[in-house]
Amino acid sequence: MNNRKTILFKLHGDIVVTENKDLYLNQIDEIKCIISNEFECKLDEIDVEFSDNKQELSEIDVTDKGMIYYKDTQTIILNKVVLTIEEGSDEYLDALNNNTLTDYLFFL
Repeated sequence: MNNRKTILFKLHGDIVVTENKDLYLNQIDEIKCIISNEFECKLDEIDVEFSDNKQELSEIDVTDKGMIYYKDTQTIILNKVVLTIEEGSDEYLDALNNNTLTDYLFFL
């Protein structure tokens, strides 16, 4: 498992800055000062939250031979992924904005 620590800087409940590394207290104060100057707010209006994001590593690896399930006998799962719409087209950009790009993927 991969542990990542995230520090969230929030202004009125909205996340304005995230840091994915450990910071010293003076570094946190410096970031709060920058946010305060940028958003023209008081320092005490900025909330700082600490969280541990636990992410599991995938058992699938992407290689030049295709996608491989490495826990088993390194079985090749997919040889090719094809996008069924033209990259850069309006339909492509709409799919990116709507988070539906995976609907246009074809796996061989």
